[in-house]
Amino acid sequence: QDVACQCRAGFVGDGISTCNGKLLDVLAATANFSTFYGMLLGYANATQRGLEFMDFLEDELTYKTLFVPVNKGFVDNMTLSGPDLELHASNATFLSINASRGTLLPAHSGLSLFISDTGPDNTSLVPLAPGAVVVSHVIVWDIMAFNGIIHALASPLLMPPQTVSMGKG
Repeated sequence: QDVACQCRAGFVGDGISTCNGKLLDVLAATANFSTFYGMLLGYANATQRGLEFMDFLEDELTYKTLFVPVNKGFVDNMTLSGPDLELHASNATFLSINASRGTLLPAHSGLSLFISDTGPDNTSLVPLAPGAVVVSHVIVWDIMAFNGIIHALASPLLMPPQTVSMGKG
């Protein structure tokens, strides 16, 4: 007789090899995401905005997309600012079957994420349009979580440099 396996309530997966909880649970349980997860915890402990961002990621009522850089993408003791961290999340769902050039997702930071599965490198500083950041070199697509989906990146996304206008006085 065949045995049917399924994940318990609040988890997604095949019930045999994978049962994932919420986004933050998956981050906490994945060794290769520990640097990014540690930065999220630091942001939440340091600022009210960081705590609100963690609440957004924890929320079970909205399905979201999170782009997570793997540990080796953080070079030379690199750290991310709060806005950099928020750039990695979207309240829109994006699956790899939809990966194509020109896909724009709204980022939690207020900018747009341009999804590109091709490109010379994983730079987030290629300006496509004001407020758009390029997401490329996704190394693992579609890590399912109960309240969203994770795509692993080769390196972190960074907010574009702010242009400073000099006023005449």
